[in-house]
Amino acid sequence: MSSGTPHSGSALGEHPDPGECVQSSVTASPYEHPVRVGLHAPAEGVRRRAPLQVARIELDETEILKPAECCDLAANLAGCLSAMAS
Repeated sequence: MSSGTPHSGSALGEHPDPGECVQSSVTASPYEHPVRVGLHAPAEGVRRRAPLQVARIELDETEILKPAECCDLAANLAGCLSAMAS
């Protein structure tokens, strides 16, 4: 996730993406109250419908909201996947 500044998340010595800097300046900076909205839709589909002047589309982390039992199952699966990767 982006913290709102194009420089955040960049490793030392890396330069921010110029396109991202311009897009952030045009879409986020002019507004007094930026809003974050979560959509259950493919990012590319949303990008086709929302012009760059209106929105910055970012992929977000997956969050399990309900049922609560799925949180335990997801944590177990993550542990198994991590073990397989090492």
